[in-house]
Amino acid sequence: MLAARTIKRLRKGSERWSGGEIGRAAEFLAQWGLSDKDRGRTRKAGASTPCRSWNSATRADAGARLGKRLLAEGLGRYGAFGILRGGLVVAHHAALITGGPLRAVAASKLRAPSQPELAIGAVTADGPIYLDDSAIRHLEIDARYLNEEISGRRRQAAASQARFGRIESDRLPAVAVVVDDGLATGATAIAAGRLLRSLGAKRLVVAAPVAPPATLQRLVGGEFDDAVCLHAPRRFWAVGRFFARFEAVAEAQLEELARIAGAGAEPDPGDCDQNPRRGTDEGVGGK
Repeated sequence: MLAARTIKRLRKGSERWSGGEIGRAAEFLAQWGLSDKDRGRTRKAGASTPCRSWNSATRADAGARLGKRLLAEGLGRYGAFGILRGGLVVAHHAALITGGPLRAVAASKLRAPSQPELAIGAVTADGPIYLDDSAIRHLEIDARYLNEEISGRRRQAAASQARFGRIESDRLPAVAVVVDDGLATGATAIAAGRLLRSLGAKRLVVAAPVAPPATLQRLVGGEFDDAVCLHAPRRFWAVGRFFARFEAVAEAQLEELARIAGAGAEPDPGDCDQNPRRGTDEGVGGK
């Protein structure tokens, strides 16, 4: 759906984009493995219709299932670094199952010009920058735009990280598990992983409920030592399409998560107004 929408917007703005530029953007988006037939299906599917082979209704459901998988893989005791925002919700519900500590990591994606949903890289507050050179080259993004985007998104990441507390190198676990609510390009996960690696993490694992196989292969092949994923469909589109409910994370929920994750504490089930297995995203600071 994201790929189809991107091409549509590029064509709509054809006064600024030449046919060749649209073609290069389409070539880049084709890396996601979406055929014209697949795009048609995503348009017809309906906003709240999840993938039929995936039955997690919410981030809370997915987090609980991911927690069980992390326990099975022997990774539960290390806790999780949840990527703000949705990844932290998933990490929280995973930690309720594993009993491991919960921490937050702020990573902001770098947005393509005129198409903010498309990631061309990602940054954290002060960690190494990740740039998708292929995307930048295909979209012919100039250095001035890129530098301004990096500066602005770093400031945003710094403000978010300050809310949850800095990540201290002397408190890193033996294995740093980076959790997101889903991986499309994996840009923010890469930036988060690079930050933790720069702070001294010896082993990195990326964990998510859903991700395309190509992204998992690329992440493990270059940035992470291992990956844990519940569902890796060959036909992949926007992460939200794999959930029945995928709302924006509420501020009240973030406030409560800041109290828990800011201290790097082991979550107490009492912090959760509703049992994560009941399938709500409002498990923390419920409405």
